[in-house]
Amino acid sequence: MATVESILKNSQEPDDTKHLIRPQVMSLILTHKSRVSISRADQDAIKTLNAGRSIVVLPANKRRSTVVLDKAEYLRRAKVLLGDPNAYRQCDRDAMKKLVTQLNTALVGLQNNGAISKIERLNIKPSV
Repeated sequence: MATVESILKNSQEPDDTKHLIRPQVMSLILTHKSRVSISRADQDAIKTLNAGRSIVVLPANKRRSTVVLDKAEYLRRAKVLLGDPNAYRQCDRDAMKKLVTQLNTALVGLQNNGAISKIERLNIKPSV
């Protein structure tokens, strides 16, 4: 995270754009570190549920749970969240591409220095 902060600090991007990137990177880092293995039966059950077109199967935010939602309800909730100007703001795509490039360059540097492996770099690599 220190490398990301350094890149953001030295970047000429507006603070709003920087604030959008921080939680995304942190989320990627936290997601990468948590590896939960589930039984083969549970994997098969989730695969069967995912085959249905009218539902959405997601990992829950807490613990080792799975959430099954009606797809129409899921899309409605997502639109409400994305439409909330207090939760999300649309950002300049070119500015985001530039920051993603800088982050990827920093990750390659970390890999070259032996701080992270290639697999780790690819798992936390941001994209636009």
